[in-house]
Amino acid sequence: MDDSAREPVETVPPRLWNPNAAALWSLLLTPAFGAYLHAPNWRTLGDSEHAKANKLCVWLTFVFMAVIVGTLFIPESKVIDKGMRVVGIGLMTGWYFGLGRAQAQHIKEVLGNHYVRKGWGLPLLIAVGAIGAYAAVIFFVVEVTYKPDPVELADQVKPLILEEWHKTPELRGATIIKVTLAHKEGNVYSGFVDAKLAGHVERLALEVIYEVNTIAWEIKPFDDED
Repeated sequence: MDDSAREPVETVPPRLWNPNAAALWSLLLTPAFGAYLHAPNWRTLGDSEHAKANKLCVWLTFVFMAVIVGTLFIPESKVIDKGMRVVGIGLMTGWYFGLGRAQAQHIKEVLGNHYVRKGWGLPLLIAVGAIGAYAAVIFFVVEVTYKPDPVELADQVKPLILEEWHKTPELRGATIIKVTLAHKEGNVYSGFVDAKLAGHVERLALEVIYEVNTIAWEIKPFDDED
């Protein structure tokens, strides 16, 4: 049979996620999102090495997010906060310029627009759900581990003490000069209240227990000596 008489074989266009759209969504959903979708794109295109590199980026992002949760259990530090921001920006830009842009250029040069675009519904639904769950974990950890600054807590407890005192007729004229607190242990703070009671300045022992959205305080009897 004459080769010229053969019918041309049609090449089935590959099914891929738009690499540029994946990169843009990654600005909101972390580089793990783009890398996770770029990996199967590379496998479809027959490049297993780039696919593995993107999978590694996914795991690096997960590790980084886990480290963020871990930093919530240590004292607040501007150095650590700045360092985490730098690493986060570096992870995003490193993935895009090291891997993400390469796939977009490759598809443009080899396929142009001749590929079937995969839908975004399921990937976005999963990603938004995962980010929501992660945010919930962050919120829970912050609520559980949060310890207010002693000065801030003193400012919060001062009006609570006055409100309680003013319910008693003999203490309605009481005023607080200063509340001083120091962190004792766990969620317990101790210190003293300098107050003017019945025309006399007194120092009273104070203990405060801080729970989530709850402040419990106790002042020793006026005749106790600190």
